[in-house]
Amino acid sequence: MDSSRRQFLKVSALGSAVGLAGCTGSGISYPEDSTDLTGNSEVATATNQQYNEEVVPEESKSKDKTSYKLAKSTEAVVSEIEWFAKSYDTEIIRFKSQVGRARDTVASLRRQPKLSQTHLDRLISTIHNITRFTQQTLGPHFASTNGIIQRLDSHVSTIVTFSNRGDLDRVDQELGSLMVYLDKLSLDATIEEKFSESPNHDRLFDLLVSDAYDPSRPLSFIVGYPENSYVTTAKIPPRNARKLHGDIGQHLSRLSQSIKNPISLRS
Repeated sequence: MDSSRRQFLKVSALGSAVGLAGCTGSGISYPEDSTDLTGNSEVATATNQQYNEEVVPEESKSKDKTSYKLAKSTEAVVSEIEWFAKSYDTEIIRFKSQVGRARDTVASLRRQPKLSQTHLDRLISTIHNITRFTQQTLGPHFASTNGIIQRLDSHVSTIVTFSNRGDLDRVDQELGSLMVYLDKLSLDATIEEKFSESPNHDRLFDLLVSDAYDPSRPLSFIVGYPENSYVTTAKIPPRNARKLHGDIGQHLSRLSQSIKNPISLRS
């Protein structure tokens, strides 16, 4: 079974050194050579003056770093809003489709008197398709994907282990549990809980608040994407979500009808 679920991005920084050499008769230049043969140091003085003028103040460096960080943060927020506005519905449909195919596979395997290696490979491949899609496509936007992947992997691992031991009753029991879990994953209620889009409880909210945000304070944002009039919220604290979700859902419905150009964040 492919145990490599996570990918790591290795970034290598390549530095280049630029050497400065003078053009004396010997082809070698030293700092002392800045003084001419008459003993004057005008060349050295001019060079030092030019260097001092080109030094960037620390305050400017700090402002540049702040501007860069703000630009990157804004870009991340806009990208996240755009994903929900353009891709969320399609990717959720794809997720449900893969879950449905896996459920059919499990149901078929339960009808087999015994699982062969071919059957196990089929199960492993089918579940791997879900976990890979969940991690790569939904994972960057939702924290709940880790739990789903671990649960599916656990079921498959147990099935393979007891199948190899010849414990058919335990295998059938685990296949039944896996089928029930897959049925649950395809429910709209589960999608709303695990991959909530309105309100959004995950990465979008984290990108919008500062590092100093106090989670005990109720806070939500209304965000939109003008290109297709997409509007949603991010986020209601989970303890208040069930209570407030209905009211905000109605508010957003009215808002999307009345706002022709929803507010959006752009860099």
